[in-house]
Amino acid sequence: MRQRGFTLIEVLIALFVLAVTLASSMRALSVVTRTGSDLPPRFAAQLSTDNVLAIARLNDNWPGLGVYESECPQGDWELHCQLTVSATPNPSIRRLEVVVTETHDKSILATVVTIMANRGGHVL
Repeated sequence: MRQRGFTLIEVLIALFVLAVTLASSMRALSVVTRTGSDLPPRFAAQLSTDNVLAIARLNDNWPGLGVYESECPQGDWELHCQLTVSATPNPSIRRLEVVVTETHDKSILATVVTIMANRGGHVL
């Protein structure tokens, strides 16, 4: 008469597969958790880049070439904004790059690059 059930080898293989599956799911969960905690400061940094570019667009003066730095806090985050204005092959267009970093450790949270045309039509 044959007994029903699993052999020891079959049970060990099933436990091994289960352990590997649980370990990989824990790794995925830790990555998602870490990514979720990075989102609020990155979102605040994106708001700061939008603010800097909006100020540059609303300013009546054509932005001069160079690097402009300012503090740009958003909520609880102390952020530092750096606007770099550089020339392009077309003298009526400027390249604007905004880099937002955390004030205390200088880690880059957001970078936005755009171009801006001279609305006045004056080539400088």
